[in-house]
Amino acid sequence: ILLRTLTVSSRSALLIFAAIVGLGGGLALLSPERHVGDSHQHVAMATAVAHGASPRAPSEGRIKPSWFYAFIAAPIVRVVETAGGSPHTAFTLFNVLLLAATGALLARRVSAAAAVLLAAGPILWWLDKPHPDVFTFSMMAAAMVLLTSAPWWSLILLGLATAQEPLAGVALAAALISAALPVGFADRRVWLAAGLSVVLAFIAPLYRLARTGTLGLSLSDIDFH
Repeated sequence: ILLRTLTVSSRSALLIFAAIVGLGGGLALLSPERHVGDSHQHVAMATAVAHGASPRAPSEGRIKPSWFYAFIAAPIVRVVETAGGSPHTAFTLFNVLLLAATGALLARRVSAAAAVLLAAGPILWWLDKPHPDVFTFSMMAAAMVLLTSAPWWSLILLGLATAQEPLAGVALAAALISAALPVGFADRRVWLAAGLSVVLAFIAPLYRLARTGTLGLSLSDIDFH
């Protein structure tokens, strides 16, 4: 019934956005602060950037390869801290807004059913965790939706995803080829977006190269199982 109502509504995008904000906010309020994977490091890096320091985990003193998500979240962390909240709350707020915006885009460009299935699916588990999964998911989902109608936005979104997760560069490369065929690069917007996406994709490795002398793209830390 909910899917049918949203599908026939001319305001389904707004309804999806509000629903995900309400659902995500409610789940976050019921959930204690918890960390998974390297989320402690993302919080440390965002807090450091929020206070004008370099994006590194202070406890370890070494630069992390995937600091882009923390860098983007840093302004929200600063605002929430100023209001007396914790960095964890700032990341939750950032994740909820990202996912709600993705759901609204899906409802507007694809369907309300797709928005509910994707934006209100298993990805909800990551909302209250300072981890880049929601960010990467949102960038990739939005990029796929816009690939045929607005490829320039897709390239920028995939560049953002690659700035955090280097393996997303495979999708970016495929999108660059797709945008170029048959005469996509005749559009100045595609050229500009392609250049910006490549710059975004190389931000993290070039930063590491300048600071440590290595690109930091080793796969040795990945659990392939």
